[in-house]
Amino acid sequence: MEITVSSDLNIVARELGLPVDQVQRTVELLDDGNTVPFITRYRKDETGGLDEEQIRKIQARSAALRQLEERKQTILKSIESQGKLTEKLADKIQKAPTTKLLEDLYLPFKPKKQSLATQARQRGLEPLADEVMEGKVAAADLESRAAAFVNPENDLPDVAAVLQGVRYILAEEFAENAILRGRLRKFMWKTGSLVTTRIEQSAENAGGKDHHDEDEDSDDLVDEVVTDSAPTDEDEPSEEALSDDESSAVEASASEGEAVVQPAATVDPKRRALQEQRRDKRRKQKDRERSKKEKAFKDYYDYREPISKIPHHRVLAINRGDRTRFIRVKIECDWDRLYALAEETAIPAGHPQVEFLKPCLRDGLQRLMLPSLEREIRRELTEHAEEHAVDVFACNLRKLLLQPPVHSRRVLAVDPGFRSGCKLVALDQFGTILEQGVIHLIGPEDRVARGRQRLVEMIRQNAVDIVAIGNGTACRETENLVASIISKDITDREVVYVIVNEAGASVYSTSELGREEFPDFDATVRGTISIGRRLLDPLSELVKINPSNIGVGLYQHDVKSKHLKETLDNVVESCVNYVGVDVNQASPALLSYVSGLNQLTARRLYEYRRQNGPFKSREDFKKVAGFGDSAFVQAAGFLKIRDGENPLDATWIHPESYEVAEKVLAKLDATIDQVRTGKPAEAAKPIHVEPTDPAEPGVDLPPAETAVAEATEAVAAEAAPVETPAAEVAAPEAAAVEAPAPAETPAPAAPVKAEAPSAAHAELVKKIAGVSAETLAAELEVGEHLTRDILNSLSRPGRDPRADFPPPLFRRGIMKLEDLRPGMELSGTVLNVVDFGAFVDIGLHDSGMVHISRLANRYVSDPHEVVSVGDVITVWVVEIDKDRRRVSLTAIEPGTEKPLPAPEEKKRVDRPERAKRPPREKNRQGNKPQQGPHGKPKSKSFVAKSKPTPVKPISEAMKEGKEPLRSFGDLAQFLNQKEEKDKKSKGK
Repeated sequence: MEITVSSDLNIVARELGLPVDQVQRTVELLDDGNTVPFITRYRKDETGGLDEEQIRKIQARSAALRQLEERKQTILKSIESQGKLTEKLADKIQKAPTTKLLEDLYLPFKPKKQSLATQARQRGLEPLADEVMEGKVAAADLESRAAAFVNPENDLPDVAAVLQGVRYILAEEFAENAILRGRLRKFMWKTGSLVTTRIEQSAENAGGKDHHDEDEDSDDLVDEVVTDSAPTDEDEPSEEALSDDESSAVEASASEGEAVVQPAATVDPKRRALQEQRRDKRRKQKDRERSKKEKAFKDYYDYREPISKIPHHRVLAINRGDRTRFIRVKIECDWDRLYALAEETAIPAGHPQVEFLKPCLRDGLQRLMLPSLEREIRRELTEHAEEHAVDVFACNLRKLLLQPPVHSRRVLAVDPGFRSGCKLVALDQFGTILEQGVIHLIGPEDRVARGRQRLVEMIRQNAVDIVAIGNGTACRETENLVASIISKDITDREVVYVIVNEAGASVYSTSELGREEFPDFDATVRGTISIGRRLLDPLSELVKINPSNIGVGLYQHDVKSKHLKETLDNVVESCVNYVGVDVNQASPALLSYVSGLNQLTARRLYEYRRQNGPFKSREDFKKVAGFGDSAFVQAAGFLKIRDGENPLDATWIHPESYEVAEKVLAKLDATIDQVRTGKPAEAAKPIHVEPTDPAEPGVDLPPAETAVAEATEAVAAEAAPVETPAAEVAAPEAAAVEAPAPAETPAPAAPVKAEAPSAAHAELVKKIAGVSAETLAAELEVGEHLTRDILNSLSRPGRDPRADFPPPLFRRGIMKLEDLRPGMELSGTVLNVVDFGAFVDIGLHDSGMVHISRLANRYVSDPHEVVSVGDVITVWVVEIDKDRRRVSLTAIEPGTEKPLPAPEEKKRVDRPERAKRPPREKNRQGNKPQQGPHGKPKSKSFVAKSKPTPVKPISEAMKEGKEPLRSFGDLAQFLNQKEEKDKKSKGK
């Protein structure tokens, strides 16, 4: 395929540091419709072994350059249609390397709305403006020349009006000067600062008045029909819960529409008191929200930082404060130097109309160019910050999706709640529902006791190994109950618990996919099932949820949703194809992310499996409607069939390479049956750790729980609330409802398990170990990368790459803030990684923070270099702020911190002692060579040396002494010639 823009590929290759032929071949493969995962795994010999990240960079950069070329063509056609395109301008546009420069060149020709300059041009003042700008003699006496343009009928009654119109035109021309814009843009980026100040809240806002209060009068009419029934004590776990109950009562009463609005004079005093109570709660709630925002943005009430150095997360925080109208943002720089630079650039020296042009230039800068550049700089800062935030989200999401599954363990999933109780669902090791029920944490003592007993019964009856608790409302109260039961009521069983991030569970529970999987269950039960299955196999369950609802990012709510969705979808696609899919177990949601498949093809594949039974061979995929040759090539290698007719169907080997694989086996003197590995290996038991205090080793401290993944948005602003399952309706106080038969309940995609090698396969592995991939590839006349991949797949056919990651950390007890002491050693799970550090769950309601300076005993530029989401790390308590419930942690063991150098020693740290230098030679004048600052010799200027003047020979008269010599050069010639003459005479 011919690449139309060869120069673009040269640019891409140069930027990425890759050979041009590799880039060109990769672009050709992408243009042919191949997916990135397919190219990464099955076209290594053609791309030279490029990894997925490199291929995606090539894809993104080549697409951006193609868009730039298309934009150039559009601009050229637009200017040509105006009749203003010249060869010089066309050449500049064709050679523009960036979109920014391209738009600067197009700015004077871009169609504009009505402006002061366009009005002046319509009145015929453009010729006069051109004469002034070009400094023509005709405009030397400007006022007399302007008098010729006076025309009352054209809104030019006098000379002043004419000159004002000329100023408008010249100001716009200065503002659209591409060279001037480029220099001032560079100057502002180099010297400008982002300045934020506090916006004082008006008295109206301070009193809590906002758009919600506008409807308060109409709400009062509804309040008058509220019944006298008040919430019970058991329904009042918090002030927020009371407000919710009252709101529900009001909505129910309003929907009935049976009551008649009464005059204010006849309103029942009890109802009036209830109205006042609700208004007071509204005001308090608004005051709390306002106080929270004020504290969040207090660092930016008087803040200044150079725009070239401001961190990405701080840009997003400032943007949020600007949107909420708590802070005012502007860009400042040295305006005097900027104006001087503008005059030097735009006004030629010695121009006859300098004094007239300077005010025009300043007007164009203040009114047009500088506001535009300020918006552009802030937009560019925001774009870069959003790109960085999306990258952080993508990195954390990938680590979360690739968390290792929990094998061969039964799970009791718990969705905590106050009013409707805690929903319980017992799952077997395959995710099949065994039993469900509801218990209550609040209310009468007998009901709470029954709930405790019910929880113990479900754990014993279903042989539960792990209790998975959602991190929503009432999470810590539920955790207290579970920890108490583990330590007191079921001491004879090895039961542990873990906190699971339930973000997005409510979205799944009410989605079409959730209703299709569990049509006979309530939305709250579906959400509880999702919590349990996330622990069994995170990837298979989390792909059912929109990635943006899995909050492990940095300001993910402040970035463009389209860019975020595209990037996160690419991450999910990458993870699914990295792990592989068991086609006989996968859900439609998981299948839709497989290379070459879309939602429709995935659905058809799923329906075919349900109607015709499990697939026996990869060739059966072609029997599915819509699964053509192209889809088969792209997807077949990622769809695995365990226990199929062909053992190669369970490996990463693509069907197109089966013939090569058989030749490899023949070379190894092995059979295809030796590829089968045997029975699945036993999974490792879950581990749990206890916190220890180095100061008091004999004291038994409560252990701390950890989270598999909890969304912690590390921002200096208002964080998004944790998502809880929807439709939390009151559940009856009854025993658990029996679940349907396991056969009727769809199971999640079973994780690919590590296989225990059989004797035949062990023999094959030994043979593979003694083979050179390079030699074998040469013998078979195939690519070396392909041969190496086939050997790896034959040696480990059932490998799950997630097995290489550390398992989750489980707990048996609970940790309280009062239990912490500085220096205490704890184990925790990394929840989120952001620019300034990592958030770690150590078992408290709020996660602890490890600052980037405390992640390692060395300089760390990016926290992702040290930790990732899901990592289990050891930390030590540094500081405890009980008022704000904040815990500062360190990953550096106390006493091993690397000491910082003293201020006076910083310049010479790690510098070897210099040897003694010999004395410097003096020049002819007896002085030392000239030196620059710090003793360094002055740099030489690279000035081209002039050619030496040719020597003019002395005449014969000078040799004979008849004429005087002209210079010392003549004397040197005379002496040299005399010396040579004497040598010749002696030689004779």
